[in-house]
Amino acid sequence: MTIGEERSFLDQLMDLYRAADRQATDDSLGTQMVRVVQQVYLAIAMQDYATCMQSMTEDFEMEILGPPEIPFSGCWRGRAEAQQAIARNFAQLEDQLPQLIGVTVHRDAVLVMGRETGRVVATKKPYSVHWVQWFTFRGPLICRFLEIYDSGEISTAFQGDATPA
Repeated sequence: MTIGEERSFLDQLMDLYRAADRQATDDSLGTQMVRVVQQVYLAIAMQDYATCMQSMTEDFEMEILGPPEIPFSGCWRGRAEAQQAIARNFAQLEDQLPQLIGVTVHRDAVLVMGRETGRVVATKKPYSVHWVQWFTFRGPLICRFLEIYDSGEISTAFQGDATPA
């Protein structure tokens, strides 16, 4: 994951949330949850997956919905299993450039919508994908993460031999 040069991806996350919820204050529950999501994204960008897991409950569940031919689709339970999956999944991609589309908070959840371009490491093929990520909280920690993504271009990028650079 790359953090942008102009207004950072992390800043944009809070900006989009506050634009969608004009009642948000610095100490509101929604703002607190978005800050935790920012911390998670930052830890992932820094490849510090242990720090990322500090924002999760012990019984954390992570599910990524997509076709079985995409190696990071699946379901994982517990911090250790999720940490291994996150590290493995991000190691399969490079030159990632995520762009946010929207952020909303509803009760105990933060919903982030975005798109991303990058390259699959194994094939060197570029990909483009749209995704929705749902972070469900229990208290100040994330207890469940659900991601759903469109699979057309990224499925193609995972197939076949590497193309010459």
